[in-house]
Amino acid sequence: MAPPQHKIWGLFEITAPRVKAASVRKSAKETQEDNNLRFAFGLIATGIPFRVVENPHFQAMFDYELPSRRQISGRLLDKLYEREKTR
Repeated sequence: MAPPQHKIWGLFEITAPRVKAASVRKSAKETQEDNNLRFAFGLIATGIPFRVVENPHFQAMFDYELPSRRQISGRLLDKLYEREKTR
């Protein structure tokens, strides 16, 4: 039995349906691409230069292979632009 929710959660509206984790499994390649897009969006949204991904000290903070600055400024930026344009 789940513990009771705090009353604060009653102030929030659920906007997405709840799904079981098994129904949203992705392949490793899809997950890597999603991570790369989220990472690139984070750099863009905060104004961090793309060249930061070339710094070995920065790379050491992450548990996966970061996209290159060329991937971020090329393919990933294009995908993010198209995604935002359709919103």
